[in-house]
Amino acid sequence: MRFISGLCLILLLGNFAAAQQQSGHYPQGAEGLKGATLPPPGTYLKWYNIAYDAGTLRDANGHTVPAGLDLDVFITAPRLIKMTDFKFLGADYGFDVAVPFVSVDQQVSALGIKQYKSGIGDILVEPVILGWHFKQCDLGVAAGVW
Repeated sequence: MRFISGLCLILLLGNFAAAQQQSGHYPQGAEGLKGATLPPPGTYLKWYNIAYDAGTLRDANGHTVPAGLDLDVFITAPRLIKMTDFKFLGADYGFDVAVPFVSVDQQVSALGIKQYKSGIGDILVEPVILGWHFKQCDLGVAAGVW
């Protein structure tokens, strides 16, 4: 029990530091409430679809800048997950890869910018996914490279 308590403390402190970042690869809410729940052994496909649009640009004081902004972003990211029968430190072991396809259509009239770009975004490779399943909660830990 002491090991689990220590591990939880380390993970909470690590999450605190991560929460202080201004931006990251996962937008808020992409994983949802059960994000730490990993499936049983098998092969799975999760598919993220994220759309974002903006039409207002603001300065550091929150005032609207008349720039003629029109921004549309769409990301679709299939994520292939393999959970194995192997156990490590009592956790289920797995690995995954996610390949995002990104489409950005942007216009800033005040600067004469109008462009459209699409392509592959930052690929995520996670060779280590560990999932513990307890009576009242699940815990998931992963190490990956973008």
